Amino acid sequence: MKRIKSDLRKSNPIIYKSVFLILYLFRKNRSSLKSRKRL
Repeated sequence: MKRIKSDLRKSNPIIYKSVFLILYLFRKNRSSLKSRKRL
């Protein structure tokens, strides 16, 4: 896994960053949804 990530970073940093951003936003949305359900 780690090797694939480093290869991605070297070959295409833009894609790597966008994927990271999407994952981050997805997680944030999920957590906010959970907190909303609790209220």
